[in-house]
Amino acid sequence: MSVLRPIALVLLAAAVGCPADPRDQEKTHVLARVGDVEIKDSALITALAQRGTARITDPEQRLAVATTVIDAAVDEELLLLAAGKSGITVRDDEVERELRARTDGYPPGTFQRLLNAEQLTIAGLRDKVKRRLVQDAFLRARLAEAQPITEADLRARFDATLKDKKVPEQVHARQILLKTSEEAAHVLAELRARKIGFEAAAQQYSAAPDAEDGGDLGWFAKGDMPDAFDVCFNLENNTVSDAVGSSYGFHIFQLLDRRLERPETFEGARARLEEELMRERQTEQFAKLVAELRAATPVTVNREVLARVVELLPTAPLEPSLVMPEDATARALDSHESAIDPVPEVPKADKAPRARDADQPAPEAAP
Repeated sequence: MSVLRPIALVLLAAAVGCPADPRDQEKTHVLARVGDVEIKDSALITALAQRGTARITDPEQRLAVATTVIDAAVDEELLLLAAGKSGITVRDDEVERELRARTDGYPPGTFQRLLNAEQLTIAGLRDKVKRRLVQDAFLRARLAEAQPITEADLRARFDATLKDKKVPEQVHARQILLKTSEEAAHVLAELRARKIGFEAAAQQYSAAPDAEDGGDLGWFAKGDMPDAFDVCFNLENNTVSDAVGSSYGFHIFQLLDRRLERPETFEGARARLEEELMRERQTEQFAKLVAELRAATPVTVNREVLARVVELLPTAPLEPSLVMPEDATARALDSHESAIDPVPEVPKADKAPRARDADQPAPEAAP
């Protein structure tokens, strides 16, 4: 659970208010207890705002989101308590290295402005990063106890799900992405006149994230990429397409190779099946672990405080100027969405989709 505090919530936090009598502190502000650890209502207010809960008008849906958030916060504290009992710690240099990974990649001054807007200090971010690393170390140790995947398991899953399936036709292509039709026409003319090779043109002109790789898109099937990419299936090997428009700009494609539709094979699907089964078993192991921790540790949630927080949330959309971009908040300090995934790297600006390799999950199509 994130503890970032958007500017837009300062007034809301003031609306919740501090009680005149300090003896009312627990009744008014303690939302949950996990063992001896208290979770305050302010943390829930912040987390709900970051998830855009103010845009949800249905009271039951708002309460459902709030319940999910507080459950995740409880799980986080349970994991930290268990990690402490297991003697799991992280070194200061590990924390600093991860902190640098979080802050790198921002234009000068941008990250500090983000922290200021969230009313978060570097020290507060460092503490949050440390908590996350401790949880990850504990989970890696416990999830490693999941039952190993055997050859028989893989064969059984293949026979049950993929034995009669076919791998669709796939193409291996390159692309050059230009922002304007004039740029596309110029580059296309240079390619057709053989003044420059496709790979070199991609490196020099393309605005796509794959430009440094010469525009290499990898292998993809129809439906894996936005509709504009389907033109690749009409090309002959080593030929270049006309400029094709999309919501990203203007694409020029070169077909490198083609794979016809073929039956799925066990060896071709092995890595994918192993990853799928391991993910399932780790998810089961995580659910079992959390259930054990909840059974062994006293957990209480003050439903009155929870209901009051939900009621006090604004119902109108927040002003855009007061809300940090969702991806920026995630980059500064991601929530613990997946118990078994590592901390993600700082994402780059979304320029255009890149195809998957043949054995990787397909990316989402452009909206």
